[in-house]
Amino acid sequence: MIERIGSIQAFFLNLSLILSTIILLIAREVVEVAGQVGWVSIIFSGLIIGFLQYFLLSFSFEFSERSIIDDSKIIFGNFWGSIIILYYILALFIILYFMMYEAIDFIGYVMPGGHNLRYWIAVALLADYLAYKGIETICRLCTLIMIVVVLSIFTIFILNYTRLDFKELSPFIIDFKKIIKGSIFVSTWFIQPSFILLLFKPFFKNSNKIIQNSILANLFIQIIVVVLVIFTIAIFGIRLTSTLNFPFYNLSRLSILGLEVVIFINWIGGSVLKVGIYYFAIAKAISEWFGLKNYKILLIPISIMNISLVLFGVNTSLVRILFKINAAVSLIYIYIPLIILFIFGYLFKNSSNKDIN
Repeated sequence: MIERIGSIQAFFLNLSLILSTIILLIAREVVEVAGQVGWVSIIFSGLIIGFLQYFLLSFSFEFSERSIIDDSKIIFGNFWGSIIILYYILALFIILYFMMYEAIDFIGYVMPGGHNLRYWIAVALLADYLAYKGIETICRLCTLIMIVVVLSIFTIFILNYTRLDFKELSPFIIDFKKIIKGSIFVSTWFIQPSFILLLFKPFFKNSNKIIQNSILANLFIQIIVVVLVIFTIAIFGIRLTSTLNFPFYNLSRLSILGLEVVIFINWIGGSVLKVGIYYFAIAKAISEWFGLKNYKILLIPISIMNISLVLFGVNTSLVRILFKINAAVSLIYIYIPLIILFIFGYLFKNSSNKDIN
């Protein structure tokens, strides 16, 4: 019997894919590029990606309730469909790789001199266990962990409200070039649910509500992240925000003694959850691609390969450079082309099916 995901669970699944990791770096990155109006980049990115996600999911569910792996072979043919699937799996690997690279960097910042290998072997094993248990278990944990994360974020907002200095947000000068540059980094997060939801289509109970709640999640995340960036600028100022490694973590340290530990634990839980989602997604995609009956046999090999590559990359300057340009390169050459290709593929097939009928 196939596991099923409700619309509420889909909402929290969307939160897990974006909110669990975006909070760490987003303030520094958008302020560094766009200055005081960096928060506008978040709205710009969220709305653009939200429209693309809406059209993609609408056309996709109209076409079938199968996963993107099966759909690609039907829409583009076995040969080209297989090539596109390979490109799609590559996109999932890239997101997972740089997410874990960022996570290891954060652990090194919070616990300098710690044994990153030990921590991330533990994270990988927990993520493997979640992926092994299946999508229903993952979504239940998404709901629980994301409620705690959101409450923690609002607690930080409330406790730091008296420190706000809104003069730091001026002058309000709209520079579209800077806003677009800032939105590129943000888009690498907002685009992630589109890839995952396409693969998880067979598990959803109600397609219309899934689409609706995925867009609501997008808007909800926009609100939280915009407020987070405004708070960070209003408290730390532009110069300090653009130089802090992890502004949100430093913001939590201003609130209550020990609250940063809670945030760190929440972040670890969110990271395990997100890694588990991507392990499950990659294993499912590969197993469907090759016609394997059991995706679970792929989890350990995927985990070992990913951890090895990430830990190797931490010690090389090349990966540090690639991390800086990854957002633009991946978005322009992998993520957006795939989304547009899928949108037009579904649109063309849906139109053809209507003409036949």
